[in-house]
Amino acid sequence: VCLGTAEQDLCSPGEFKVPLEHTASLTAILVPANQTEVKYLWFLGGNAVWSTDKPFLPEAFDKPGTYLVNVTCQNYFSNVSSALLTLHFVERLSDHRGIHHGGPALLHRPVHFQAFYRLGSNLTFRWDFGDGSDPVVVHSSHVWHIYNRTGEYWVKVVMWNAFSRAESETNVFVLEKPCNKPEVEIHPSFSQRPLNDPTYLETKVTTRCNTSVRVEYLWSISSSNGSALLLDDVKDAATRKDLVLPSGYLPQGTHKVSLKVRMKETIVYSVQ
Repeated sequence: VCLGTAEQDLCSPGEFKVPLEHTASLTAILVPANQTEVKYLWFLGGNAVWSTDKPFLPEAFDKPGTYLVNVTCQNYFSNVSSALLTLHFVERLSDHRGIHHGGPALLHRPVHFQAFYRLGSNLTFRWDFGDGSDPVVVHSSHVWHIYNRTGEYWVKVVMWNAFSRAESETNVFVLEKPCNKPEVEIHPSFSQRPLNDPTYLETKVTTRCNTSVRVEYLWSISSSNGSALLLDDVKDAATRKDLVLPSGYLPQGTHKVSLKVRMKETIVYSVQ
């Protein structure tokens, strides 16, 4: 019995690691090949059995995991079974969505981190917590770490399996008292407007900080080529909660707007 892939056929007896593809199909090879009135019984592990009149089983695998495959071919006079084909189907990593850490990050207390992704199996995670400690390699998307100094740290995770790889990075503020990064929403997140219309972006900020209730805002704008646009000509435009620019202030083209929100008297900030 053989599994057909885009690169080659993987045949029994053998053990193979294969990316999960919905087009993968099994083929039975008979010797001699000119057999008639043959029924094929396919065993993929467990108690399930598939029966076909043709020497192939299309799209047999739709979930990651290990499958112990063999096929029995029978006619009115005899039957024969193939050697075992062991297949480890691995789902490619896709749509990784960054790192989340739950709750406040407090000095000398465990901080929980989780890497988010939509699809992927057989993954290995390598965590670097940014504080000079040795990286941690685990096979779970969850991990805990204890920081021994206050400050801002950049946490990085590299995740991979045999057929894919991705990485994410985020910052965490380790403090003696709880102060979460402010949650920032900018509306609208995307807009098209005539060149001579004024620019108005509204901001919603949610804070959870035990050490400060005052917030500082800093807007920045860059053009499509990466050059920064100065906001000095409009009084307080860069430091207001909402961004208001007069008609014609922005030149024609595509612009990226960024807002840094900082909790005053702390090191805590968010960038949106």
